[in-house]
Amino acid sequence: MILLQNPFVEKLLDILAAILITAVLIMVSKWIAAFIKRRITKSIISRHQESVDKVGTLVGDLVFYGMSAFSVYIGFKAVGMDIGLLMG
Repeated sequence: MILLQNPFVEKLLDILAAILITAVLIMVSKWIAAFIKRRITKSIISRHQESVDKVGTLVGDLVFYGMSAFSVYIGFKAVGMDIGLLMG
């Protein structure tokens, strides 16, 4: 129990928790982006299927990168670092 009271170990555990939170949020954002892309490409029946696929990919990528940036922000916030100015 004395080891957990060490400030270095406490900060290391905070960093590991932040990495885990960030990784989980990025995986969730990848899943959501893929889901949105599938919904866009399946719901639109068109003669221009290539254009629909490109739009689906674009929207999916935008969602993924936006949510990934938010995930990194949450990870840094969990450690106690505010990077809001850098993200803005």
